[in-house]
Amino acid sequence: METKEPVKYPDMKPYYLRMFWQFINDQLQIPHIAVDVTYPNVQVPMEFVKDGRIFLSISEAACKHLCIDNDAIAFEGRFGGKVQQCYIPMDAIASIFARDDIDLCCMFQQPPHAETVDTPPAEPEPVKRDRSHLTVVK
Repeated sequence: METKEPVKYPDMKPYYLRMFWQFINDQLQIPHIAVDVTYPNVQVPMEFVKDGRIFLSISEAACKHLCIDNDAIAFEGRFGGKVQQCYIPMDAIASIFARDDIDLCCMFQQPPHAETVDTPPAEPEPVKRDRSHLTVVK
């Protein structure tokens, strides 16, 4: 009897992202994404990044030439009055959500990337003292 190889499906994240983007728009809400800018090839205005993250509106009104394909989101946006090209690989997208409705949110599990793989947290070195910090009490 032959054993069948399991079917390997493509990553579902871009499909969920497009579906949520459409659903949020259909509800007359404004879709936003949370982006982890520490991933490779992320192109966003770094002056607006805080703690390694940036939150971007991806509404039709905020983005020009918006393209959500299977590899990335790309668009032109205005930041501080300047038009800038943004490119966000799918792996860097942490979530999509409606700005004014917390119930319209989809969070994604992010794969590890080069900066976090096999990097154990640094252990603090013990403080060495010449004398004890204790005092004699009579």
